[in-house]
Amino acid sequence: MNLVLFFAGLFSVALSAQEILCEYAGRSNMKTITLSEAPNGADDRINEILNVVGLSGNFNVKVANINNAAAMIYGSQRYVLFNPQFMQAVYKKAGTKWTTYSILAHEIGHHLNGHTIGSKKTLHECELEADEFSGFVLGKLGASREEAMLAIAISGANSPTHTHPDKGTRMKAIAMGWNRARTQP
Repeated sequence: MNLVLFFAGLFSVALSAQEILCEYAGRSNMKTITLSEAPNGADDRINEILNVVGLSGNFNVKVANINNAAAMIYGSQRYVLFNPQFMQAVYKKAGTKWTTYSILAHEIGHHLNGHTIGSKKTLHECELEADEFSGFVLGKLGASREEAMLAIAISGANSPTHTHPDKGTRMKAIAMGWNRARTQP
C-alpha cells in the first residue's frame, strides 16, 4: 500500500506503509495524509518534553488528517503528527494539559527508542516502550501518576489489537516510567 503525503499543498511524495508508524491508539487506514502547520505552542510542548531528557529538538511537528497521533520519518526528517480534534477531545474529557504532553511524549518515545528506523521489536513492545517513556517524562514534569495515565485511560482499547496492547497493560508501562522518574534524582 502506498500513501501520499502532501506538504501544505506545495508538493507530494509517495510513502510506503513502513514509513508510517502506528498511531497512538491504532493504525490509520488513510490513503492520503495531508500535513499543515501545528498551532502555536506545539513546538513549546515538544521542547519541554525533550528538555526533561536533556536533548534539543529536531522534530517537525505537524497537524495531520490521521486518527490521533503518530511518529514518522520521511527522508532524514523526523515528524510528530497529530490530529487536533483528537487532542482536544482527550483534553476536554480529562480536563488537564497532561494528556497532550502524554501523547506527544509517547510519539517522541518512538523516535528516541529507534522504533521509526526499523526496530526488530514487536509492535506491542514498541508501544510499551513509548508508553514507559511517556510516563517517565510526565513524572519528571510533575504530573501525578494518575495524570500520566489519563490519556491512555480515555483513548486506549480495552482489548489488545494487532498493533497495540490493551490499555491496562499500557497503563502499567506508563506507571513504570513514572515510578522510575520519581525515584531518580
